[in-house]
Amino acid sequence: TVVWSVNGFAHSMLWPPMVRLLASNLSDSAYLYSVVRVSWGSSIATILLYLVCPVLLYVMEWRYIILLCAGVGVISALLWKMFSPKIFSESAAGEKKNADSAEKTTVKAPLAIYFPLVLIMLGILSQGILRDGVTNWMPSYMMETFGMTEENSILTAVVPAVFSIVGFLVFGKLQQKLIHNEVLCAGCIFGLSAVSSLLLYFISGGAAASAGLMGVIVGCMHGINLMLISVVPKRFVKYGIVSTISGVLNAWTYIGSAISTHGFAVLAESRGWQFTIGMWVVVSAVGGLICLATSLLWRKYYKENSN
Repeated sequence: TVVWSVNGFAHSMLWPPMVRLLASNLSDSAYLYSVVRVSWGSSIATILLYLVCPVLLYVMEWRYIILLCAGVGVISALLWKMFSPKIFSESAAGEKKNADSAEKTTVKAPLAIYFPLVLIMLGILSQGILRDGVTNWMPSYMMETFGMTEENSILTAVVPAVFSIVGFLVFGKLQQKLIHNEVLCAGCIFGLSAVSSLLLYFISGGAAASAGLMGVIVGCMHGINLMLISVVPKRFVKYGIVSTISGVLNAWTYIGSAISTHGFAVLAESRGWQFTIGMWVVVSAVGGLICLATSLLWRKYYKENSN
């Protein structure tokens, strides 16, 4: 448990500096494009793991799979060390624009900006509850509700990962082309999640439809993750606290994950899956209302800190 916790700590140190590097070197449009593609890497890796690991278990022990994953990490670190200086010194030079000058003239963030930020944290909490809660318990739901085998139920976890890739792309375009206020966009995405959860609540049968609706819910949560954990920190470039804001916001996702990983298990065992899905509707609605209300306060800051 201690070693695994150290592993988790190391993973948590990856995203905030990555956000800072991208935010400090890229314009808003290039930043959003890059963050979407970087996020795809996580979803693609999830798909590969769920598809490849069961096959690997037939030919090797799980310990060797862990070593294989570690090897991928080492290779990635070496490649990053080799190519990142060139990437950020040459390729990003044309994209710096106002972001570069803003970082050089760092100013203190106004106290008023922290109030909507606290509300955004509550929205992220709702997102974390649903994203990891639905993803983690989807195989159990499919086994207990539709009598799937354990192997097939685990494979259904690929569905949310596929929808997450689509969600990143679609909701990224939505924010860039139509709803420029990322907090308002997150509120609208929560609304879609609430509708999907409501449909799932009233579906009495159909494994494919249930898996698809769960995929939509998880895809929505990844879209909200993009808005609130990736785009919001970009507004803090001129204050010089991008990494801090990204790390704090990202932490609330995992607070929500911890709540749902245990909480949904308790609800499913004590009240049944129908009641648990009803709670997904409630969490989506609450998250949406928080984001919609906060978007009015956030409007000023996204306009002032866009480039």
